[in-house]
Amino acid sequence: MKLGSKNDKGIQLRRKIKAVGYSLWYMWRHLWRFIRNVNADYFASQENFMPILITNYHVIEKCLAMPNSEAGHGQERVQLVCADLLTYRKLGFDCSHIQYKCALQAIQEYDAVHNKSNYTLPASLQQLIDCVLSENPIESHEQKQINREEFFANSDASFELFAKSRHSCRAYSNKDIPVEEISACVDLARTTPTACNRQPNKTYVVTKPEMIKRIIHLQGGGRGFAENANKLLIITSKTTVFGYNEILETMKSGGMYAMNLLYALHHYKIGVCPLLWGEDIKRDKQLRKWINIPDNEEIIIVYACGYPLDTFKYVRSERNVLEESIIIV
Repeated sequence: MKLGSKNDKGIQLRRKIKAVGYSLWYMWRHLWRFIRNVNADYFASQENFMPILITNYHVIEKCLAMPNSEAGHGQERVQLVCADLLTYRKLGFDCSHIQYKCALQAIQEYDAVHNKSNYTLPASLQQLIDCVLSENPIESHEQKQINREEFFANSDASFELFAKSRHSCRAYSNKDIPVEEISACVDLARTTPTACNRQPNKTYVVTKPEMIKRIIHLQGGGRGFAENANKLLIITSKTTVFGYNEILETMKSGGMYAMNLLYALHHYKIGVCPLLWGEDIKRDKQLRKWINIPDNEEIIIVYACGYPLDTFKYVRSERNVLEESIIIV
């Protein structure tokens, strides 16, 4: 068969038919697994309840670590976490668990911050906070205050110290990050292994302040701090380099690359906060139009980047114990 002959179209058609058939089977298999196991009953077990508790109290931590945190902000979330904590106790779950303690300490810190600033919370909310704290007293803990030099003290250290020193940064200065420095970080990230060295990953660097603000408003989760980012990085992974039986490879390759880029940025002493991208079709189309991202690239994640302020806070984000993350077989 000669290249470019009419038979090529037949081969391409058969490949597309295979891709459709395999995709439907693959998607159904994973969809059915998701439907069977999705966390729909939060109260069924501590394992189900914990992710909800963490998600809610983490929002309070972020409020407390914002560079320009406003008094009274986040009251709805505080009320929700207080209700979560009372329900957690009522269900008889483990009150010695580190994430339960962190949730309680987030409420305690929120209360202390407002007492210190002489800000009066609504009486009903204050009563709820007092109830939660009085039933289970715990030592206080605050979001971590640090200066820029301390934050990057281990940026050239051993990998163990380096990896443990990386945290999300939400407080950015006005100092401009040279595009050449971002390019150097991307060059390091390109060492990420990819399936058969197909290298599907790309990084779009957004430099214009107005466009950064528009994208952050569209994304939603970074409002209140990410508008001040000096650069916005949008990571994508190309679908066309993978075959019909590799549907999830863009997410796998893109995720590995994204972590490598995160480490590279920390090495270059650039503050970063990863922002999830899983928006609806309308928002996805809008972002693609603004940045000119083609349809054959999957948007993986967005990074807000900037040089940190001289002194700032970062969110505590305690990890679970090692035993919950490793299974020896």
